[in-house]
Amino acid sequence: MTFHRFSILLSALAAFTAATPRPQGVPISPGNSPSSYNSTGPGNSTSNATYLQLPAVVSGPNGNTQFQCWQLNNLFVATSPGGNQVPEQLNFGDVTGAGYTVQPPDSDGGVHTTPVPVLLHVLSGLVRIDLPNNSSSTAWLLGGVSGALVLADSSGTGYHMTYPSDESTVSITLPFAGGKIPPYTVVGLDVCTTNLGALGQAT
Repeated sequence: MTFHRFSILLSALAAFTAATPRPQGVPISPGNSPSSYNSTGPGNSTSNATYLQLPAVVSGPNGNTQFQCWQLNNLFVATSPGGNQVPEQLNFGDVTGAGYTVQPPDSDGGVHTTPVPVLLHVLSGLVRIDLPNNSSSTAWLLGGVSGALVLADSSGTGYHMTYPSDESTVSITLPFAGGKIPPYTVVGLDVCTTNLGALGQAT
């Protein structure tokens, strides 16, 4: 079995862009939409150290799947300068069995769990994630830099994933080798709500 080491590479320019507007033609129901699309990239900077924060779907107490906001413990580090910007890179470790998915417009992925923890990154389109056991919170992933999320619910009530865009949604899935998730700290018990890897916020 071949393992591949995966890293996120972001330029300083891309990491601190302004908020992304809602894409045209995307139906979002009133009352369930995030109040804003947050700027994204490295989520938290302390003492000149930059971390990535992103939402996660996990198996919670009593078998109920829940959202959490994670901060990965590994730091972004500066790499060799490229052009007039200095890229920053975060090492996720090894992944295996990566997949590339094109989901049809306005489609429904159903309710399911994730047997092996994976990093999901939406490249284009829009993903909505609801929890069957919790109607008060919704996660939204807009394709691009704000499209990252960890799926780590190997058991429980699962999550409901839909694609409410009038365009195809393209994503990559990167299973963590051996089911080993990079070290992280739980910084919130819902989807991330500020300048983080998630675009959505609790509704």
